[in-house]
Amino acid sequence: MEFSNHHMMSSGGSTFYKIWIMSTLLGSSQEITEDHLNDFTKILSLENNVLSGEIPKRLKNVSNVIARSGKSKEFQKLTPKECLPWLQKHVPEAEKQFQEILKEHGHRGIMEFDMYYEPWSLNPTPLLEALQSTSHMELTNTERGEVNIKNLINSLKTPKSFISKLFLRYLIPKLQSCIRSREFTKSALILVGHKFRLAFRHLGYLLEKEGKLPNANLIFFLTKYELNELIHENKTELLEKAARRQKLYPQLNKITYEEYNYGRPEPIPDVISTIDLESDCTLKGTAVYPGLIQGRACVITDISQAHLIQPNDILITTATDVGWSPYFPMISGLVTEIGGLISHGAVIAREYGIPCVIGVKGATRMFATDNQLILDANKGNISRVITKDQ
Repeated sequence: MEFSNHHMMSSGGSTFYKIWIMSTLLGSSQEITEDHLNDFTKILSLENNVLSGEIPKRLKNVSNVIARSGKSKEFQKLTPKECLPWLQKHVPEAEKQFQEILKEHGHRGIMEFDMYYEPWSLNPTPLLEALQSTSHMELTNTERGEVNIKNLINSLKTPKSFISKLFLRYLIPKLQSCIRSREFTKSALILVGHKFRLAFRHLGYLLEKEGKLPNANLIFFLTKYELNELIHENKTELLEKAARRQKLYPQLNKITYEEYNYGRPEPIPDVISTIDLESDCTLKGTAVYPGLIQGRACVITDISQAHLIQPNDILITTATDVGWSPYFPMISGLVTEIGGLISHGAVIAREYGIPCVIGVKGATRMFATDNQLILDANKGNISRVITKDQ
């Protein structure tokens, strides 16, 4: 409860200071211009010491150790189950660093608030597959250096008065502190949830051993009241209900909703696309970190497809969370359909200097994997490149 309160306070604090910073940038202006947004993005880019940013950084270090060992080709041929024993024998320094990551961040992973999903400590396969994809080359350092607050404020276009700049010098460190606190308290909340996950898994194994559950994971598809009835009253008819929920889970998990809903949320219809994926197309979103790049598109709507990402791809997806961290060292650009200026993808893109545009509606439908794209994160545009043979 304490971590939950701190997380709410730090999240609320970051929102409060963002509003004040934008108000300071606006001054007497009645409209938010592109200069205002660019200046605001620059201010958010100052924060490059967030907890979730450690994960791709440390994975990159492990990948580089493997690359320098000269044994990456052999490592890439292994199955995920064979990777850790092999690393322990052939590249012990990489194995040691990897275990340290699991020790500190093993409670994180895809859909980390869902107790049914296995975090990295229980299933390190996503991390190992990402290492196998990048270990053939030594990844360069793309992290940004420290930026002086005073120098950054002087480089902004919109705050005109001395008082406004002085006020920003007070507000920006407050915002940075709230962002760091929000990341830390979120990790702490997830760790608490992981402790409950482990407890329920253990209970599930005991119930399976006693013959009260056909498989231990079924425990995650019973409410706590139903679980109590199963244990103390042996209501076996609940097993059929739990099994039906488990069967429906993958289908329900694919249902998507609009980012904002009024009234009762309605699923987005799953219609067959008739879009021409080889014609000219330019979409616009909000620039998060500047840059102009051209590269191959990798369009992914589910993280289970993340193994399709190739080095230097422009990743296009609905949104990212910490479960995507292993793949950030591989990509050269990021486009998401939803997410705010301090969403996971935006924060990590700024930390590692990856050109990024968020809020690009329809990007996963309008572009396809293998399209050649130009990502202009200076203007917030993403365009398909049409080659002569097309």
